[in-house]
This record gives sequence, structure tokens and C-alpha cells, in this order.
Amino acid sequence: MVSDYIRPTTLRLGIIDDECPRFGFHNFRHGLSTFLIWEGYDPRVVQRMLRQSNLEMPMHYMHMDEERIGAQGRFLEKRVPAEARVQ
Repeated sequence: MVSDYIRPTTLRLGIIDDECPRFGFHNFRHGLSTFLIWEGYDPRVVQRMLRQSNLEMPMHYMHMDEERIGAQGRFLEKRVPAEARVQ
């Protein structure tokens, strides 16, 4: 599924380039953890949701870099119709 659908789609959309060695389901864990913690969810809840063995893991996955968060937001704004966005 990753090699047939996910990677080709992310390449086509410009999310990653050919130089990116891997991209797959694991990246979604990073994104989900970052989003949930950024939105204020308790890291212990995120830990349980992602079925991680210790509390350090969701904190490891978390990417609080403002530039990355902004880039993700701009990417979604381009692809999600205005009427479908949550305000």
C-alpha cells in the first residue's frame, strides 16, 4: 500500500521529493502525535492512543517546530475547500 499509493501520492503532491528515503504509515504517527499534543491533549492520552510503552515516545514523536506546523497548515489550506474547514 505504501509503495503503490502513499509514496506516489506524496511525491505527486510535493509533500516529499525523490530524495526522501522513506515515507509511510509511521509518518502518520508523528503527525498525529504532534497534532494532538499541539492541541493540548495530555501526552499520557496520546501515549495510550498510539499504544506506546512509555511516556517518552509521544514526546519523541512530537514536532513543535513552528515552521513545520505552518507548512502543514498552508498545505492543508491549499487542498481543503474553504467551506469544509473547521473555524
